[in-house]
Amino acid sequence: MKWRRRWVMLPGNHDRVAPYSEQSRGSISAEFAVCLPAVVLMVGIALCAIQVATQQLRTQDAATVAARMIARGDGTAASATVMRLAPGASIVVQQRTNLVCVSVTSIVRITPGKMIWPTLHAESCAPKAAL
Repeated sequence: MKWRRRWVMLPGNHDRVAPYSEQSRGSISAEFAVCLPAVVLMVGIALCAIQVATQQLRTQDAATVAARMIARGDGTAASATVMRLAPGASIVVQQRTNLVCVSVTSIVRITPGKMIWPTLHAESCAPKAAL
């Protein structure tokens, strides 16, 4: 198969054109092969960041709901609610003068296996209900 001569624009000077070189044939495939792992890595990091952000929101919601439930006097169901909203989380309740403060800590498991997983912490306070 005989290749026809192609002409390409030279960068910077739009008045000059140069013939297409056979030496540059396949360079796009090589550049794509080099860049593809970096793109896949960046997409993976972005997905992990979204998972961590979602878990942080769940942890904060669990702390807020638990603080309100304990402040209303429904402390027995608060722990079960925290476990339902943020599975695997731990809860610590502090009674202050007229506030009930709840701290919820959860570990984000991004991938299976032994890795360093981030620990998320959320705290929320609610005023005690007047009886």
